[in-house]
Amino acid sequence: MATTQTFSIRPGCRADLPHAVEVFLSAFRKDDLFDILFPNRHTHPHVIRAQISRLYASRYWSLNYDLRVVAGNDDGRIVGLTWWKRPKAAMSFWERWVSPYAWIAPLISTWFSIRDWLFPIKDLDKYAGDTFVRAFATVEPALINTPRREKAWYLSTLAVDPTVQSKGLGTMLLRDGLERVDQEGNAAWLIALETVEEYYKKHGFREVGRANVGELQDWTGGAIMFRNDE
Repeated sequence: MATTQTFSIRPGCRADLPHAVEVFLSAFRKDDLFDILFPNRHTHPHVIRAQISRLYASRYWSLNYDLRVVAGNDDGRIVGLTWWKRPKAAMSFWERWVSPYAWIAPLISTWFSIRDWLFPIKDLDKYAGDTFVRAFATVEPALINTPRREKAWYLSTLAVDPTVQSKGLGTMLLRDGLERVDQEGNAAWLIALETVEEYYKKHGFREVGRANVGELQDWTGGAIMFRNDE
């Protein structure tokens, strides 16, 4: 008799990072944002994989990033993930200054900076890769402009492997994060990719601005959406 795979959410660990990278690349391989950030990604596919791998390692060792993964209960295969960023204003004194992690993470982050300087990714267009950061910097001051928004959790990434989409795993991951946000009484926000704005509206988000401006004007996504920010 055939069995139906079930899934569970758990905190991500360092060993999960390579699998998380592959889920991310599978889920977002068609989004035109990555043609802007990685203009040679189709001829040099190693570039985006190497950059996302380094980004995820850096996030894992950052104090305010939190990785959650969803995996099959039968085979343990990771098929989805979220990265939530908690602003420092929402972190406790213990988390920021006293915990062992608070002492270790800066050292590892320093090593990553040295590594990137000594061993840059071959064929990476660094200027193009920073396009999102530059574009968002032009709109951020008008968005993160209240004490409540300063403490809002940022949903940086929600990705589900295309082979198991339409099974409710994205919603399971989103609700998992929003439950934790609500427990702390904070707001949440995100920048949506194309066509998913209505999905996030169903979960209480509303559009307050656009990130596809300036150098990102050709991106078809970019809705900036907040939840419980008033």
